[in-house]
Amino acid sequence: MDTGDTTSERVQPRERSVMIRALYIVPHIAEDRRFSIAQTAYLKAARRGFAPGRELEDWLAAENEVDQRLAGEGRVF
Repeated sequence: MDTGDTTSERVQPRERSVMIRALYIVPHIAEDRRFSIAQTAYLKAARRGFAPGRELEDWLAAENEVDQRLAGEGRVF
């Protein structure tokens, strides 16, 4: 008998548990990402002797590098 419900309208208890756990995992991953970007940007600045004026360039390059690494690990934001 067709009740009109679709799978997307009903959330099974196990699926609900996974969704709730995901809410707690995402901030941790975002913190790890930001820390990794900061660390990578710092190393880029260190390699060029901390010369001023390229901080944003270092940050954006580090952000790109970290995001590519995370995407390669299957952790996409």
